[in-house]
Amino acid sequence: MSATETDTSAAPAPQSSLPRRPPGIAFDPSKKPTFLEIAQGITPDEFKLDNVAKAPCSRKALLYGIGGGSAVAITRLVVTRRPLSSGNWGIATFGAISMLSWEFCRYQRRVVQEQLEAMGAETARRLEQEKREQFPQKA
Repeated sequence: MSATETDTSAAPAPQSSLPRRPPGIAFDPSKKPTFLEIAQGITPDEFKLDNVAKAPCSRKALLYGIGGGSAVAITRLVVTRRPLSSGNWGIATFGAISMLSWEFCRYQRRVVQEQLEAMGAETARRLEQEKREQFPQKA
């Protein structure tokens, strides 16, 4: 192979993290998909544990939930000496902390996204204004 040629077979194509659409289902952004179309798009790969870490905020929320639930369960076990009760408290605390921290993280991401969109719109407006000032249109 010469220096000007490139080897395209060296690296495999990157896998997309977006869900794949099943064959035969066209995407139309103007209409809402039906339940059947959504159900046909679900693949067994979506239920693997590797996908949990890919979801935004899930890793952090689960770690907070595990830590909080474990702390409450151990404290409850030491204080009351009733393992079933402490287990129930630990699982309930895990669920509550995980859900609340996930929702809060998603809220923070949504606020940052809105701020970025507002900054982009402001930048576009300012560029347009500067363009009009630099090149005034003559009537």
